[in-house]
Amino acid sequence: LKESHEIFTDIYLIQDAKCQQKPSLLGLIFLEILIESAEDKILLNFSKKLKKRLNEFLQGQKSECLKKLPQNADKKDIFDCFKHYGSAVLEATIINDRFDLLKMVKRYYLCKKYPFIKGKDIIDAGIKKGPIIGEILNLFIKAQFEGKIKDREDALRCLYKFLEKNRLRF
Repeated sequence: LKESHEIFTDIYLIQDAKCQQKPSLLGLIFLEILIESAEDKILLNFSKKLKKRLNEFLQGQKSECLKKLPQNADKKDIFDCFKHYGSAVLEATIINDRFDLLKMVKRYYLCKKYPFIKGKDIIDAGIKKGPIIGEILNLFIKAQFEGKIKDREDALRCLYKFLEKNRLRF
């Protein structure tokens, strides 16, 4: 229990130190259900960030990947599942009673917040700005999560190899 509390604290610090109020996502989901069923269509002014987080959670729940994810899933499958929930992966993990994944949630948030390479590195390597930057960045974040890339130098070396192999330099 103490270890879980420490992981929760770490995750919230990683997520967004600026946000002082963290409404319960479960509470917001219940509120969303009430709003959808209300005849008068009550309009609440949630921040864009909170609306995005709620929508990511709801979309992830539709995928049911956390329910289907086996206890011994590999990091690749865990990362792919977490992507469905976006910034709401912690709440989804708790609501779906997957406390066994808390350390992976922490790892996911760390990799997303502190990737070994950034979009600027990809642009500096010769790729023009556009959606491909995000796609490449996501591949490297996933590799970082899986432990295939160990540090920034390793990531940059892999980036140049990847670009050469796929002939993506422009």
